[in-house]
Amino acid sequence: MMSTSWSVWMPGVGKTTIVKKVAEQVKANRIFDVVVLAVVSKTPNLKTIQGEIADGLGFKFEAETIRGRAEQLRKRLERETKALERETKALERETKVLVILDDIWERLELDDVGIPSGSDNRGCKILMTSRDRNALYRGMDTEKLFHLQVLLENEAWNLFKNKAGDVIKNPDLELVAVEVAKKCAGLPIYLVIVASALKGGDVSEWKDALESLKRFDKDGINSPVNSALELSYTSLKEEEIKSVFLLCAQLRPHHIPIQDLLRYTVGLGLFKRISTLDEARHRLNKLVNDLIACCLLEGGADGIVKMHDVLHGFAASVASRDHHVFTSSSGTVLREWPAKDMLEQCSAISLPACKISGLPEVLNCPKMESFILYNEDPSLKIPDSLFKGTKTLQLMDMTCVELPTLPSSLQFLEKLQTLCLDGCGLGDIALIGELKMLKVLSLIGSNIDRLPREIGQLTRLQLLDLRDNPTLEIIPPNVLSCLTQLEDLYMENSFLQWGLKD
Repeated sequence: MMSTSWSVWMPGVGKTTIVKKVAEQVKANRIFDVVVLAVVSKTPNLKTIQGEIADGLGFKFEAETIRGRAEQLRKRLERETKALERETKALERETKVLVILDDIWERLELDDVGIPSGSDNRGCKILMTSRDRNALYRGMDTEKLFHLQVLLENEAWNLFKNKAGDVIKNPDLELVAVEVAKKCAGLPIYLVIVASALKGGDVSEWKDALESLKRFDKDGINSPVNSALELSYTSLKEEEIKSVFLLCAQLRPHHIPIQDLLRYTVGLGLFKRISTLDEARHRLNKLVNDLIACCLLEGGADGIVKMHDVLHGFAASVASRDHHVFTSSSGTVLREWPAKDMLEQCSAISLPACKISGLPEVLNCPKMESFILYNEDPSLKIPDSLFKGTKTLQLMDMTCVELPTLPSSLQFLEKLQTLCLDGCGLGDIALIGELKMLKVLSLIGSNIDRLPREIGQLTRLQLLDLRDNPTLEIIPPNVLSCLTQLEDLYMENSFLQWGLKD
């Protein structure tokens, strides 16, 4: 049994929001002197968890390995509690360090992270949250378990009114709004999303929304959860914002770089009547801000946005249902590929950090426009003929794939507009020069030593990213000057031994 632990659970009730408020409150009231918070998620990354705790403690790791970092973190937390013991002994107060572990899906070995546990350590208290009671009660051996309930009807109504705004004061609308709020079943995430979607609408819009919610219920769309989300999705007025929302469902929910969204939207041609990269960037930023305003995305720092797990799952189901998108969540083991008839209808395949046993010799996907693969297995091989059956492909991202030789089937991708080969061990890349429709080419950290002359044939290229290629030495003359449409060129931490050759 670990040192005193509190735990709360249930999906959609706002666990993360609550624990962030708890962290602020207990520190402000000096209930705990040191409070650190780390997000665990469905696919825990121990280094990331360790890093978030270390940031909260204000120290940097010297060790590189997970085990070495765990030992450093354990010593730092123990030192923190001992220091507090000395400071508070005269006041007869218990040591006060709180570690918050948010969004646990299965057992997490605290020793592997570096969090002190056990009855011999009284100083480090732990608060955990999960949507799964068993993950906490059985998996983590918690001492105290708190079930976070849905909001009471009056609490739900107050939250709904706050988000919907003054329109609720309209007496013709209030009764309808009350019924709409009830359809959200007291779950904060749905109350906020639905109220935000209808904010500013007239009576007709609210009545239509209520009828839609009722219709969703009759159709058996997992009411009230998906019915509320379905309403918020259908309330998005334009196809462009819907497309961006569904695109986010193909990426990792807690780490969606806006720069990736830009490259993907350009590749897929999602924005109409836009010709420059700068125009696309402005349009994307506007749509992302709109999604944040609708509470369908969460803003973040450093150009990163997030999507709530519940929303991410819903968006993935809509993308699959309406657009034949095949996607698998991060960390999922993909044991076999979809059936032939499904692949033939597939418009996109997205496998962000999935565990893949292998790729087929040929992907027979005649309608596929997007292929996203964030690889974590250095042994994964890309068959030479993989893309023979994907001639409609417009976007390809193969991150961290070893590619000493590019697959010859790339030459069939005459419609490809975005190619990202970040973190790949690349050899000869002259074949890329055959992809005449390319607008975005990203080769971040791919160990290239020269940019082939053939790159100069990419006269439609708008973005070229060569960052973090310290071995890159040679760009043949006139290659860059041939890229007459180029708007963005990134070269940080490259050309450390700069040279030019004829």
